[in-house]
Amino acid sequence: MNKYILILFTIILALTGCKKSSDDINIKTNEKGTDTSVIKEDISKSGGETEKNIINENESGENITQRKTSPEPRKEITTSEVSKYLNQTVTVKGYIAEVIMRPKVNYLNFDKKYPDNTFTAVIFPDDMHKFEDLMKYQNKNVKVTGRISLYKDKPQIIINSTSQIKIIN
Repeated sequence: MNKYILILFTIILALTGCKKSSDDINIKTNEKGTDTSVIKEDISKSGGETEKNIINENESGENITQRKTSPEPRKEITTSEVSKYLNQTVTVKGYIAEVIMRPKVNYLNFDKKYPDNTFTAVIFPDDMHKFEDLMKYQNKNVKVTGRISLYKDKPQIIINSTSQIKIIN
């Protein structure tokens, strides 16, 4: 029975686009050669994080699942490369040419002033209390880490933590 469930699970993973190898599956047996538990590690990557699901089926057939998410090393790119990394989490290194503070949104525009900027770091008012002074980033080289998205055909990273931005000079 366990083998049929495992085969079905593998087929479902294949249909959803997940790639698995035989190293991902470990079937434990007792002295009689019957299955006592199935331990499976399902590893998937999404936006710079590796998610590992460990599924353990014990002798009574109960599934015990543990989920572990760990950050992956971030790729460091320049502002001219951001379009190649849409929907990926990266670290963007660049020069902040302009800081615009508005009631509904704050912008850190890279390379040139708006509308000629190549990239923008965005901070919404709900997270502004975490930042002491956004003007300290103007005319500085910084590293910004986050998921690249598009807004009105311009690449951006939404920042919600001070750990996502660092002055590098």
